[in-house]
Amino acid sequence: MVGEDPDSTEAVDPRISFSHQSVWKRVAIVTAGPIFNLLFAFVAFTLVLAIYGQRVPSDIAKVGGVMSGMPAAQKRGCRSAMSSPRSTGNRSRRWDELSNAIRASEGRAVTMTVQRSGEALNIEITPQAKEARAIYGEVIGQAYVIGIERGFEETRASVRSRPSARERSRRSGGCRRSS
Repeated sequence: MVGEDPDSTEAVDPRISFSHQSVWKRVAIVTAGPIFNLLFAFVAFTLVLAIYGQRVPSDIAKVGGVMSGMPAAQKRGCRSAMSSPRSTGNRSRRWDELSNAIRASEGRAVTMTVQRSGEALNIEITPQAKEARAIYGEVIGQAYVIGIERGFEETRASVRSRPSARERSRRSGGCRRSS
């Protein structure tokens, strides 16, 4: 910045020199950079989420993918984008219920009824035993898996405007609350 170079031999106008500015002006200049970096990051992330959205794990029992070399990949009718799996007669509406039913099978064949393109398919799959590992990689037991991955949903960020007084009145039945 002007007036900051100690080796400079040029004459510097004190009115534009950084070191000759008042303290509040120097504080404003120094903090402007980080403030605009944060503002730019907020705008950039907001635009990316609004345009491309975000992949969020689905809570519903929806197959997102099938792992190669696993029992589900060897079945002809099993593939991604299947929804509403039903394991051994119990309808699993949530992914956790489906996962727990497969793990609790203890290696016995599991019959899954899946919906794909409006058609119900019955698929019998025998879970495979795998080592269950904790978050840090230590073996904690055995788990039975069939090789399906959780489905994801795309969510988009949106900016909703505040409803007008007319809309709020219409939603509340047109009556105002008296105080």
